[in-house]
Amino acid sequence: MWSFEHAVETTASPAAIWKLYSDVATWTVWDSGISAIELDGPFAVGSTGTITPHGAGRCSFPHPQRHPRQRVFGRD
Repeated sequence: MWSFEHAVETTASPAAIWKLYSDVATWTVWDSGISAIELDGPFAVGSTGTITPHGAGRCSFPHPQRHPRQRVFGRD
């Protein structure tokens, strides 16, 4: 299993970032590394989906088992 981690500093508020992150249908607009993404249900802990990175095959993923906003902002 591969993993990827990326960090960036921003002046954007957590609420603004969360609004983008929680709208999975728009990920391909602001993340140039994604060709396609789908959720199999609501954006919630435990949901599953598929993601297709550019130049790679489609793969399944589970949504984080902890609150996703904590994951985005590195809060445990």
